[in-house]
Amino acid sequence: MDNYSSAIKENDIKKDVNFIMHRNSHYGESAWKLLGFSEIKDNCKRDFSDMNGCYISIGCKSGKLAEEDIDFIRKSNTPFNEFENIFSNKIDANKPRFRYSLYRFLFEYKKNDYLIIPDKRYFHVFQIEDEKLLTCKDIEKQLLDCGVSAENVAKDNTDFKFFKKLKPIRINISKKEYAKSYLNSALKFRGTVLYLSDNAKQDVITALIATEPISIYSELLESSIDAINKSLLSLSPDKFEQLIAWYFRKIGADSAKVLPKNPYQKREFEDADVEAVFENLKLKVVVQAKFYNGKADLNWACEQIKRYDNLQNDEFDYTCVRWVITTASIAEYNKDYLDDNIRIIDGAEFAQMLLDAGIKDIDSAF
Repeated sequence: MDNYSSAIKENDIKKDVNFIMHRNSHYGESAWKLLGFSEIKDNCKRDFSDMNGCYISIGCKSGKLAEEDIDFIRKSNTPFNEFENIFSNKIDANKPRFRYSLYRFLFEYKKNDYLIIPDKRYFHVFQIEDEKLLTCKDIEKQLLDCGVSAENVAKDNTDFKFFKKLKPIRINISKKEYAKSYLNSALKFRGTVLYLSDNAKQDVITALIATEPISIYSELLESSIDAINKSLLSLSPDKFEQLIAWYFRKIGADSAKVLPKNPYQKREFEDADVEAVFENLKLKVVVQAKFYNGKADLNWACEQIKRYDNLQNDEFDYTCVRWVITTASIAEYNKDYLDDNIRIIDGAEFAQMLLDAGIKDIDSAF
């Protein structure tokens, strides 16, 4: 049985719907059981099962809001004004703030909207499966299973008044590890309903697709890679080759050099731009450098480095590794070159390799 704790694919997330923080705080543990959760554990994580369905609820306190009232409001040209009048007459003439949350739940929660539900150290993401408004009579069995007395269900005499059916998307997401700043602020909102901003919405999407905790390091790394990748494009092709040679020296190569340009001696169109040697490992790395902006077709680059290696017959004691490094993103290449043990490195990956090596003295490359 799926426990809905794993990351989901971004393509499976609907972007053109509302993302709503809904605090499931009224009516104690029964509200959580109705949603599919067990009682909270010592580590503030709940077990989850959707075997009996998942239902989100909202209270209506004292008073009656009949189905005919809801139908009347829904058909009105000024629904909120009509809701205000009925609320004042039947529920609370003082018009407390919770009426806004009740109105949104009754009339604005739509199918496929996402509900983000805070819970101690975790939060949960559900999606509205059916926007049909349900009452106690519709889910009587589920309410009884959750500990609501049969008498209260029969009399509709409970703070459980209205419900909507949900489906789980991702459960028990750690606030500390996955909630970035905008979402974290939204989760601290003490009201029942909050429509998320675009920034908080993006934070939810980031949390849903994340396969590992989101850390300051990973965020800094991502932004740094983008910056370095852009800086690479400001170099000339010659400096790009010099930077590759510097990288190999930085990670411990005994020698690393830019190879001479002598096209007239390359009868088979073989070519390599950089060579690095690691003596203790008896390892030689030859690199074809491609300085491009945009997307690059690297088939010819792979073929050149393959031919170059095949023609080097004077150093049988060394294992030769073949790389193609480009400043561009990779458009396409023949996957057969992977079988020839040619490693293809794009601008973003090379930027991360530079960061991992340490860039404090990077200017010494030139």
